[in-house]
Amino acid sequence: MANFYVTHHKFPTNPQYFTVTLQKVAGFDPEENPNFSPKVALGEEYWKVFIYTTGLDSFGELVGPVVAGVTGSAQTVNEFVEDKIADLCALIDWSQQGEFSPESDSSAPYISEQFPLVGQTDVPITSPVVLRVRDYLPGTGIDSSTVVMKIDGHLITPDVTGTKYDSTFSFSPKPILGS
Repeated sequence: MANFYVTHHKFPTNPQYFTVTLQKVAGFDPEENPNFSPKVALGEEYWKVFIYTTGLDSFGELVGPVVAGVTGSAQTVNEFVEDKIADLCALIDWSQQGEFSPESDSSAPYISEQFPLVGQTDVPITSPVVLRVRDYLPGTGIDSSTVVMKIDGHLITPDVTGTKYDSTFSFSPKPILGS
């Protein structure tokens, strides 16, 4: 069993409690199996997944629970749980959970790391340029499609990794080949 809180970025002071329980189950009904004659003693093993939350919908009713049987690898089960938690979060009316009101995005994203540093000298022309940009909650995050990056006045297209709250923009110049 795992217990955790999920927080909406616009309502960070209003977390909702989630509980996820997994149980490995083997069915009682025998199944046909072409490798053995005529049947195996137990059915296929699967994971029984239970997901509960304290979140309420717009009518003040509890959201969920989700109860399902999932077969497959650990990654399949993990992806199922992540998807169902996202589905439950979409059903929660985050603004209607008591005395909470949306918090405004009062601070701009900021550069938390960069290379090379401002004013740094003797940086090889082939060195990568890296900026790590973060946005504090209740920020709405960074829309990387709107970011413009220029190096010495030249517009470049950086590689973008991370999340909308913690993004890394990097550019590696192509090597200069002699003629």
